[in-house]
This record gives sequence, C-alpha cells and structure tokens, in this order.
Amino acid sequence: MIGRVSIFVAILMLTAVVLQGGSVGATEDGIGMGIDLLLTPKLVFDPVRMFTSGNPHVKIVALTFDDAPNPYYTEELLGILREKDVKATFFCMGNKCQLYPDLLISILRDGHDIGNHSYSHPKLVDLATDDWQEEILYTNRIINRVLGYDCRLFRPPHGRTTDEITDFVYSHGMTTCWWTVNTGDYLEPQAASVITKTKNGIGPGGIVLMHDGTDCAVDALPGLIDALRNSGYEFVTMSELISGRSVF
Repeated sequence: MIGRVSIFVAILMLTAVVLQGGSVGATEDGIGMGIDLLLTPKLVFDPVRMFTSGNPHVKIVALTFDDAPNPYYTEELLGILREKDVKATFFCMGNKCQLYPDLLISILRDGHDIGNHSYSHPKLVDLATDDWQEEILYTNRIINRVLGYDCRLFRPPHGRTTDEITDFVYSHGMTTCWWTVNTGDYLEPQAASVITKTKNGIGPGGIVLMHDGTDCAVDALPGLIDALRNSGYEFVTMSELISGRSVF
C-alpha cells in the first residue's frame, strides 16, 4: 500500500520536472539529471552509527546548517563563510535540492560538507516504514544525481529518530549526526544572544546547530565565528570531526 508521503513525494517529483522544463535529462527513476560534477568529498571516513560530539580534548568545532538549500539565504551564508575562511556542513532537503540544484553545487564547490536531511522534513517517527525510508533514500538519489557521490551524513528532521531509523541510516553507509549547541536561530532571537549562547555552551569537539533559512543565522554568523576564534577554536566539517582529523 502506498503511503500518503509516498504520494506526496511523487507529486513533488512531477512538480520539479515541470519547473525544470520537463526535459532536463529525466532518468528512469524520475529524477532530473543535473550537472554531474564528478566531485568527491575531500575526506572519506568510516561511518559510525551515531555521532554526538568530537574529540573533547581538541578545540575544534563544526558549524552545521539544516534545511538547505534556500534561495534567499544560502548565498549569503556561503559569502560569510568564504570571507571568514570557514568550512561548514549543510544538511539538505531533497525537495529543495530538486528546485535549487545550483545552490547545492555552490555549497560543494566552496568545500563544505553536504548531508541528508530527508526529502520533505516530516517527523520520520510518525511515518510508515516505507515512507520514512523513501524520504531518506530518495534524497540520497537526488544528491547523487546532482553532485555525483553518495551522502555519508544524515540528520533527522526535528531531531526525532528511533533505533530502527538510526540502524537503517547506518546500514546505508551514513552517520546520524547530532549537535551540542542548538542556537535557536529559527526563533529569530537577537544575533547577540545567539553568539552568547553558543560561546557559553560550546566545548572542544562541539557541533553548532543553525539553519539555512533565517535572518538570525545570517546576522549572527560573522560575530559567532569571530567569538569562537577568539576563544581559540578552529572550524572543521562534520566529516573531519567524525574522522578525528585535527586541523593543526
């Protein structure tokens, strides 16, 4: 029996093809063929089932952005990261990757990590098994079509998961990634409060959760980077954090 989410996914697939002109190299699985950059991540690591933080003895930190890509915010975030010479990790939604493949390509070209954040951002724990599996696998296929490699990072939408979902993700070569500081930028607080919260809550090997889709993230990011650097932190991607690689 086809679940409601599967039907919704099929509708969004058809919509994306129409928006792209209906002739962008459609493949047999229904995914529009994007520009295959034949790029691979700079660092290949062995996946772990679940990753909550990095080395507690080294002052490194990973900046992560959920809900990417976004036509209004991604380029602004990339510009700040480029100016500050920081590499980050973007957890991307499949439906947005279909609509904005150019932004997905820009993220990779700038040297950032890309992770899977489901297709349409549902609470996976509330879905039938076939539906949450398709949310994850279909997003992987989209990212592979656009960028030419398989996703190795996953973050469950809404931070909700189960042992079954985590085991499934791991069995497909991906690491479920958590965070140590939730900036709460989606609530649109003042940038200064986000910087203070992050600086007070971070520790060696920490992971900062922000979102690609808020004014607050754009406003706070420059000062947040400066504050952490002034506290002695260096920035790494999630792949580097998981692999245990030091940037020194």
